[in-house]
Order: sequence, then structure tokens, then C-alpha cells
Amino acid sequence: MRTKRVTIKDIATEAGVSIALVSFVMNNKSDGKETYRVNKETAQRILEVAQKLNYQPNNAARTLRSGKTNTIGVIVSDISNKFFADIARCIENHAYKHKYTVLFGSTDENPQKLENLVEVFRNKGIDGLIVVPCEGADEIIRDIARQNIPLVLLDREVPDLEVSSVVLNNRRAGYETTEALIRRGFTRIEMISYSMGLSNIREREEGYRRCMQAHEMSENAVIHHLRHDKFAKIEEIIREARQRRVEAFLFATNTLAGPDRHLPQRLARAPGFRHRLLRHQRSLRHLQNRHRLRPPAHRTVRDRGPRPADQEHRTARQTRKLHTHRADARNRRERPRRGAAERGRG
Repeated sequence: MRTKRVTIKDIATEAGVSIALVSFVMNNKSDGKETYRVNKETAQRILEVAQKLNYQPNNAARTLRSGKTNTIGVIVSDISNKFFADIARCIENHAYKHKYTVLFGSTDENPQKLENLVEVFRNKGIDGLIVVPCEGADEIIRDIARQNIPLVLLDREVPDLEVSSVVLNNRRAGYETTEALIRRGFTRIEMISYSMGLSNIREREEGYRRCMQAHEMSENAVIHHLRHDKFAKIEEIIREARQRRVEAFLFATNTLAGPDRHLPQRLARAPGFRHRLLRHQRSLRHLQNRHRLRPPAHRTVRDRGPRPADQEHRTARQTRKLHTHRADARNRRERPRRGAAERGRG
């Protein structure tokens, strides 16, 4: 048997107040704003009756009345990317505090998929959109703005479009990341980036070039561009860079090292190499406050030649451990002899 839906009329009858007063109290609870004055005892009695009757608001009716769905659409390039996953979680937490629901979608850097997601979210009646634009989607973003849908761009911008945006200072990030490597003695620094026309990527590259130029290292400034589906070429770039005695690499985004999680570790172990993932604001703070890179050894690495500083460091630790074990064994062997010598002296 289907249970009858509880309405504000039922609450009003049970609480002995008017329907209008119940509507005022319930709307005040939902919006979290006191736009009117109601006796606190009366409001508390209405809320207790609503809880007792298990009242559930009719969102469809509320939407028709207010024209709002309290829903936000968030479209990012890849929700599995940790950077965007962290942002999505933050958006969801703040939206929940204000009684909003969030719908998420990923474009996979495909403008057609972005257009489809925008259409779906618009049919859902979303109150606004937060979008990470992908390459080739400038006209789609402009169309959203022309429809007067509240819009905020995230991480990337669209040229000559006056809309709100939340972005990192990418030029500064590229500059300071490069400068951090230079301060540690690296001179042959190259960058691995995407072959995309996205604003954030191009600005980071510009920051890298400006820093190399400011330190009179323009002749060493090289940017390797990859398609987002051609990550295997990174290994080829690294092999070729070793032959040219490249000392350090910048990655324009964390996803460039993402397909091979062991790539940063292999670069860190490679003789004479250092790398830096140029991620967003959090990684920039990481760079400034936590990571400390040793300068290059500036030594020729041969089969029997001197080893780089990092390998010397690891070898020294192993040698100390072996030495400790040998010293312990030697002490155990010599202990009886010392005891016998002391008894002889006695």
C-alpha cells in the first residue's frame, strides 16, 4: 500500500498553525537565512512536527515556484586526475554547506563531449556551471556565456571573454620553478609539455623561457611538446637528453608523468638528472618550502669513473652499514682476547 505524502498542510493541522507560517519556517530552514521574524518556540514546534511526520520537501514544486534547482554542474578535463579530484571535493563540501547538489562530468579534452555535458546539465536545470575549458571549445564556452548561464572558468581561460575565472599565475609558476633549479646549480634545463593551445600550458612555457633568458641561458631553453595520447615518447626524449648532457627537466603538468608512475623515480636515479613536476599552487608551495635538490656533480660518468653525488651518497650509507657489522663482528672476536690479557695482567 502506497503511503500518502506528508504536506505542509498536514504539519499545519498537527501543529495548530497556518499553512503560510509552516511554509515560512520550512523555507527559512532550507535557505539558512532569517528573512522574517517567527517566534522561536512556534518555529521549534513546527520543525518537531515535521520531523515526527517525516516530512520531505517537494523539490519539483519548489523549483517551479523559485526557478532554482540548487544544483551546480562541474565539468573538468579528467575527474580521476588528483588535482581536479581535490578541487571537486572542495566544491562539493562548500556546496553542501549552502544546500546545493553538484553534478560532475569529464571531457577527456574532447570539445564534443564538453558540448554534450553542457546540454545534459542545462536540461537538468542547473543554476550555474564551473568549467575547465578544453582545446577547441572556445566557441562552446562563449555560447554558454551568451545564454546568461552563470559561469566560472577553472584553471584555464578563453581569450577575449569577460567571465569569472579562477586560475593560477602560470607565468610566475613556470618562472619560479625554473629559478629554483637554477639556484641549485643546474644550467641545462629542458621542459616537457603538451602540444595544446591551452592558456595555462602556454603561460607556464612562457615563464620557463623568461627565466632562462633572465639568467642568460636562452641557448639551453628547449621545450618538448607531446600529444596527450603519446606519452611513450617521453622515454625517447630522456634517452636523447642524456646524450646531450641535460641536467634537469620540468614537466608542465602532473599528468605528463602520470601514465608511468615510476618515471619520476627513474629520473631521480638517472646519473646527473633532476626533474620537477610543475603542478598547480600546491606543488608550487611544495617546491618553495619542502623539496631540496642537490646541484649536479659536473663529473664524467663512466663505467669505472667517479660517480654522481647522489650515487656517492647512497654508496656511503651502504658502506657505513657494512663497516658497522664488521666492527661488531671484530669486537666479538677480540673480546675474549682482551679478557684473557686482563687476567694475565692481574
